Order: sequence, then structure tokens, then C-alpha cells
Amino acid sequence: MSPTYDASKPVFWFITVGKLEDWSLEKFYYEYNDVHAKMTAGVAEHVEALRDYTQLMVDYDSKTGKPVRDVDDNEGWHGLTIHIWSNLQDLHESFADPGYKASAGEHVFCRQDQNGCFAELLAEEVSPEYTPDSSTKIRTIIFHRKGRKDDVRTWLSQRLQQGKQWVQSRPDVLRYRQYIDCTPQTIDHFFAGTQFAGGVWQQFCAVEDFVFTGLEEASSFLNEDREWVNGDDAQKPLIITGRALKVFGTD
Repeated sequence: MSPTYDASKPVFWFITVGKLEDWSLEKFYYEYNDVHAKMTAGVAEHVEALRDYTQLMVDYDSKTGKPVRDVDDNEGWHGLTIHIWSNLQDLHESFADPGYKASAGEHVFCRQDQNGCFAELLAEEVSPEYTPDSSTKIRTIIFHRKGRKDDVRTWLSQRLQQGKQWVQSRPDVLRYRQYIDCTPQTIDHFFAGTQFAGGVWQQFCAVEDFVFTGLEEASSFLNEDREWVNGDDAQKPLIITGRALKVFGTD
């Protein structure tokens, strides 16, 4: 009997995106930001469970092929897909949708060794200056790896007050969020027959998400508060900072 998945709450799906090795940045941007974005928006017109789609783009130098801000936090990824779905069960069932299978489900626009997770939103603090419908937000997404000795929920609750304090006291921090991993243990079944089957989906336990007023402000924050950002993790977290391009939705 095939497993069923949680249908009780919305789920965030984070997917790292890296350009194919023999592609130019220009071709990658076209295939991802234009072609794939339009395909997915078309799917969402009849798959109501897909509520929101954001593409977070890391700044790369087209001449050197390296990140503009010379850091290794992003581990070579060029961007991050962020979906919001009504629930995991609806997401899983969407893979069988004929419209998806004939368009976005077949379109190869990036490397197939993606990293990521499914996650549940736990908490957030929002500045009065935050604009939900802005398409030029700068976001820093911090993926904390599994292997912590302490309980993840307890650890996140201990960090929450500091995140709230930054939003309340710093004009450059517009929003702070916490998510906890809810990736199914049966992930091989979940992604069977899809282009996500070759990814790595079980390595993260929690995600933190900051919205900043600009890229320089995000970089300064990461430099000044690196110890807190790393969160005393045994392994360095994956951190992706970039410009948020809204494909559809209002998150």
C-alpha cells in the first residue's frame, strides 16, 4: 500500500538551483527565470494547491562565473526555489497532473543533484516597514544540518527572541522566520519518477529566513553576527542570499 502524507497544514518546499556546467549564466537565467517560471505559473492555474513561487537569485559575475560577494556560504548554488503548497499530500498528487508532466515536470533547467527540504513555518516577526507584495526583497535563507544534540524545537525557541529583537530594533531587518523540517522519511517514494529523485532531501533539520533592505545590509549582518548565524552547529550551515523574484503569490 502506498504511503499517504500530511494533509493538515501548508508546507514550504526549498530547492537549491544550480546551472548546468556547460551553460552560460544567460542561458540559465532564461531557462529558469523565464521559461520554467512561466511553465510553473501555467501549472498553478489549474493546480490550486500550489499557492506561491519565489526564485531567490544569488548575484554572479558573468565574466568570472563566481559570486559577486566572494563567500562560499552558498556552496556553488546559483539560486533557490521556494514553493508554498496547501499540504504534502496535495503536492505529491500534483506530480501525476498531466499539465505538470507535459511541461514543468519535463523541463530540465538546472543540475539534478538539488539539495533542500520540506518545512513547516513555526514563527515569524515582521517589521511595519515590510511590504508583502514587493518583488525586490533580499532574503537570506539559513539551512541548519541534522546532527544537533539538543531538541530542534527547543533550540529554535531559544533563538526566536534574538530574531524578533533584530526586526524590532534594526531598520535593515524587515522579517525573520523559523521553519522546522517535515520531509517524509519515505522521500524515495515521494519523488519516484520525477526529476527530484536524484536530490538530497534529508540533511536539514531547520531553516531560518531573513528579509533585508539590501544586499549590502545582508552581507554586513552575516559578517557581524556569524557566530549566531552558524548556531553552534557541528557542521556549517548552507546559506543562500539573493534577490527574491516573485513568480506568483504574495508571500
